[in-house]
Amino acid sequence: ILEGQEAATDAYDLALFGNALWSGGHRDAASKVAARLATLVERGDGRAHWKSERQGVMFSYGEALRVEVTALVAHLFAKLDREPELRAEAHAWLLLRRNGAGAWASSGATVAALRALLDGAKRVESGDQLVKVRVNGADAGQLRLKQGKRDVHQVLELTENVRPGENLVELDGTAGA
Repeated sequence: ILEGQEAATDAYDLALFGNALWSGGHRDAASKVAARLATLVERGDGRAHWKSERQGVMFSYGEALRVEVTALVAHLFAKLDREPELRAEAHAWLLLRRNGAGAWASSGATVAALRALLDGAKRVESGDQLVKVRVNGADAGQLRLKQGKRDVHQVLELTENVRPGENLVELDGTAGA
């Protein structure tokens, strides 16, 4: 892997090499691969993605492979704690590629995207958490998430603040509430 990655030019191959090198404890080599991947990005409208001209190891291609390679690159960047702006732009691109059911173009793409997005999740502090909800700029209520019971289903009525068309829902969580 150490030798093979130097000849690689495709973003998918490089993302696989980079993640394998990182997993194998070769952080410096993985970091060099990540630097090469940063030069292959396609950016626009606050979003970033990577593409590949080949077929994935699970026979993915096209949109599914673009999601996979973008997720693999974002995952590598997260593991190396580098390129935070590119990671955020990759997350934005990934979120826009979900289908109506909330998944991506293939099972492999879905798993890769979820892993990359989870890399960006913030650790929740211990104790209760208060989540304030705003809809279209107006306070819409709050939810108290109790430690040890955060997975309990809660309902907050938002119909008073929504309108036809697009709506902006904002969540602001504070620990220790």
